[in-house]
Amino acid sequence: DLVFLLDTSKSVNPYLKGIKRYIRKLLFDARKSISHYLSDDFDILNYGLVAYRDHDQENVQGSYVSKILCELNEDYNVFRQALYSIECSGGDDTCEAVIDGLHEAVNLIKWREDSVKFIFHILDAPCHGKKYNNIEGDKYEECPNNINIENLFREMRNKNIKYTIIKLNNSINIMLKEFKKYVNIEILSPKVNIDTAKII
Repeated sequence: DLVFLLDTSKSVNPYLKGIKRYIRKLLFDARKSISHYLSDDFDILNYGLVAYRDHDQENVQGSYVSKILCELNEDYNVFRQALYSIECSGGDDTCEAVIDGLHEAVNLIKWREDSVKFIFHILDAPCHGKKYNNIEGDKYEECPNNINIENLFREMRNKNIKYTIIKLNNSINIMLKEFKKYVNIEILSPKVNIDTAKII
């Protein structure tokens, strides 16, 4: 089960085409790899997609804090349609609703009980809270929806979800240090063109 968790606030817009290509390549590699080991129908890859922006978005038409855009399913075309329909907009301050998106991906996605589970999290900004960033102007001391991060990561461990963060810049480094206190994280840093902000 592969779930992609994306920051879809407006700051990600310059990266968006590159992100879609990057995800397509990850899935191509995954499908190519697993094809050598298929034994029954359960081994079919399932794909899911979760997006988040920020809090205080009530007056932004069509916006959301976090949202499942594609529930886990084996139809790549359904996933692809959801992925390519994404538009980046909204977002309040620099920090985003990372914890809400992660909660949605861990607790509200319908994971198969015996599957090998992965979350690939692509983002360019940290979550709210002073211990997770040193950004001036963060409007919140902690997640406004009071999601307990220890419980969240405990559930991730209980479900044996492998967590990979694909970071688009270094603004999330403090957050990563805090997250690593609770869960193992694989960190990927794709090449980004500094002038255009596009993933190469």
